[in-house]
Amino acid sequence: MRIVRPDALFQLPSVRRFLSRLMDDLANRRSLLVLLPTGIDPLELKDAIRVELWRRTFELEEVSLACLPSPKERSLVAALSDALGIGWTSDAPRTLLNLMETEQLPDIILLDDLDQLPPATCKDWLAFLSQWAQHSQRRIDRGSSITALCVMGPAAAILSHLPESSVHLAVHWWWGFPSALETRVLCRSSNEGGGWDTMTRWREYVLPALSGNDVSLVDDLWDVLHKDAETLLKHLYTLAGQRGWEAGTLQNWGVGKGSITSSSNSGFTPLSPPVDLRLLWAHGAVGWTLEYGLELHPAALVALGRHDELRHRLWRGQAELLFPLVDRIRLEICNHFTRTHGSDWPVRWSPPISPEEDTAVRQSPLACQWGHLKALLSYETLRRSHQNWLPLISLAHSIRNEIAHYRPITFRDFEGFWREVEISIVLGASYL
Repeated sequence: MRIVRPDALFQLPSVRRFLSRLMDDLANRRSLLVLLPTGIDPLELKDAIRVELWRRTFELEEVSLACLPSPKERSLVAALSDALGIGWTSDAPRTLLNLMETEQLPDIILLDDLDQLPPATCKDWLAFLSQWAQHSQRRIDRGSSITALCVMGPAAAILSHLPESSVHLAVHWWWGFPSALETRVLCRSSNEGGGWDTMTRWREYVLPALSGNDVSLVDDLWDVLHKDAETLLKHLYTLAGQRGWEAGTLQNWGVGKGSITSSSNSGFTPLSPPVDLRLLWAHGAVGWTLEYGLELHPAALVALGRHDELRHRLWRGQAELLFPLVDRIRLEICNHFTRTHGSDWPVRWSPPISPEEDTAVRQSPLACQWGHLKALLSYETLRRSHQNWLPLISLAHSIRNEIAHYRPITFRDFEGFWREVEISIVLGASYL
């Protein structure tokens, strides 16, 4: 089932900025090479580009390179001319310069399906792209108008023949977006009911922390995320197999090289993946987010047996969800106890064991922590009036301790916690 809709993905701020960069280059008649990792559908990007060009009233022609004759059968210039329906005079040589001189060319030519060509033919067309850019500069110098070429496709088929950027050729990489925050927006927009429930909230926090830039992984894990850890591991291991990610293959692509060992944020968003990790990126096995920096794909972690790192990613999403939520419940309980029993309730029956907490609660009863709350309910006066809250306080205390010690919990734990919150509300604890 498709969860992340293309229309939602291409409206995210970072993706819009990427499209704007492409459009700005094309508006300046700069030819483009757009490289995509596994997991990003070139057809969806092409649709988005087509819409943007239509909005800017550019004339666009699309040519499938896979449908053209091979260079052995016909020159690239002649093959492209035929595909564009160029009417040559009988004595005009079929050269690249003469093709660019014709007035029959559109504003933009989109060359599609480059990845479907044999490697040698792919190399020929990339060289053709570079030559087009070089001749564009000469035409600009003469004051002539030029047509821009736009080539896009999976990077894995292109990296070995990658041309250099130049004044009239820009290489763009799908890299560094969407952010984890934007992935959360995608999860929120996929919530058809629009309401609050445990599954929705769990997905909104845990999926972005786990999936990184791979929005297709949101679809893959949508109905698996809440299940037990073993099921999640099996699912990711299967996904790694489908993508051809084995430990040896990943190492050949760059796992273990220096730059992958650090996921720290360098303070700016890079426009392309590190050179030594581009094969990993092309195959979708590494990504970069503003929040988490450079990281391996979770399915790659499973293929490498690095389960501790996977658990850390589960934990960090849960921590962002649970720390504020659990603490809000704690504060509300403390407020209610203060209204009911006065501000000295944390020390009236028994002070906290910790000297630091004892000092803190004497200054403010809101500083009372879960462990002391749980201990206070062993006293008859509090237990008699608040006995129904003991399951909630006990479970919240346990969850808070697990998260505080960097251990992820299960969705069942979270669901049980929220069920106790709802029971407390039904029983009259309206402050929750």
